[in-house]
Amino acid sequence: LIRLVTTLDPRPDFFWINAARMTAYDVPNWRIREEGGYDAVPEIRQQAIDREQAEQAFAMLERAREFHPTKAALYLEAGQIYLNRLKDPVNAAIWFLKASEQPDAPYYAARIYGELLRRQGKDAEAYTFLKDLHHSLPNDPYAQKNIILERIRELEKELKIPVWNRFAAQN
Repeated sequence: LIRLVTTLDPRPDFFWINAARMTAYDVPNWRIREEGGYDAVPEIRQQAIDREQAEQAFAMLERAREFHPTKAALYLEAGQIYLNRLKDPVNAAIWFLKASEQPDAPYYAARIYGELLRRQGKDAEAYTFLKDLHHSLPNDPYAQKNIILERIRELEKELKIPVWNRFAAQN
């Protein structure tokens, strides 16, 4: 039915996103339950099912991007699946960065990308990215420049950046 709906009218991104979510999150649970449940199905098999379903969701999102190439929500959904379903912050970071580059990107996409760099131990890269991000953000409460500045300050301590070389925030 998902294919039918998106074939008949590919314009609403709602159907693409929710179809990808169901495919990545619900279907694996149903398949594992059919195979005997989480206690009976070995972890390696559960991971294989998660990967298979995530790949189908990614294919669906890729198809959706043919119709909505600049829709940040489609990139964010891929990042969320990598992060939350597959526990893969490296690939999730790639998708959050792509989402942040779209014209309708929410401010949080770039913040999450910066945080994922930190989780990967790429503190110097995160520091550079967050400094550039802070400069580019408007003075809008939703942009949460103060949170970005807090993360920058944390990284300055971790990277042992001398006080005289630290980031100078502009208002």
